[in-house]
Amino acid sequence: MLSETFEYMKRLHNDELYEDVITLGSFAMTALERNTDASLAQRCQCVVYYADALYNLDQFKKSEQAYYRALQMRKSMTKPLETRKHAELTSEADIRFRLHQCLMRQGKHQEAMGVLESIPDQQRTPKVRAALGRLYANEERRNANLSQQRRSGKVISNALLNYKRLLKDVPFAFETLATFLQVGGGLEDAEAAVASVSSELDWVDGWISAQGALARRDLASAAHHLRDLLAQSSISNNARLVAELGRVYHLAGERSKAIIQLQRAHSLDPFSVKGMDILAALLSEVSVGM
Repeated sequence: MLSETFEYMKRLHNDELYEDVITLGSFAMTALERNTDASLAQRCQCVVYYADALYNLDQFKKSEQAYYRALQMRKSMTKPLETRKHAELTSEADIRFRLHQCLMRQGKHQEAMGVLESIPDQQRTPKVRAALGRLYANEERRNANLSQQRRSGKVISNALLNYKRLLKDVPFAFETLATFLQVGGGLEDAEAAVASVSSELDWVDGWISAQGALARRDLASAAHHLRDLLAQSSISNNARLVAELGRVYHLAGERSKAIIQLQRAHSLDPFSVKGMDILAALLSEVSVGM
């Protein structure tokens, strides 16, 4: 009986019919309490499907409860053979990652960090390391009023450690690379991380130099590197780079130049929000001053 329910749940989940997953899942959850003879692996995966559907429909508290239930069931699966028999079974590490996402949507950052930290190091995928890096870095920023001794301790070192390990596996994760530099990572480490990246990305070295200068607040150098990048024909109309240059000008107090670049970025990509909050504030200042 439950094997058929499992297949129905799987099909609905794969088709992203989340309302239907929840409806069938609400009955399946009750049946699970009574059908202890069914495959524990399938019972667990049904709960994961149910939790995923709740999450996708913004029912985060119920989703959290379901993910925790799935984790408890995974702990009961002491037979490796049972896990291997079901290729579709979501790994415990991935359940924990999804639970962390659910907790983050509820503002439970500390609990989310604890859930990710409970994943054994060898099972931490790049997305887990990226999420941990962000949490550690945000924790450092929240505690910016602490003494320098405390601020240079566990939190920031863990942020750098996670980013560094992620970049070792995925050296072309450029947003992570920028964040690595922003939280204190060394420029030499960043350059070493991208040494194996394809030479067809001929803008990488200049982009890293710009991010490194921005991280150490050398705004003149950052602007110089960004202008050089935009002079390259292959990326001369890149809206993201133009917006970044506008942001650098804004930080340097060069309002007119910032407005020009941010307006150019908007014209290149009207649907991008990068730097548009700065542009709105600058235009508001101009209108007030007129």
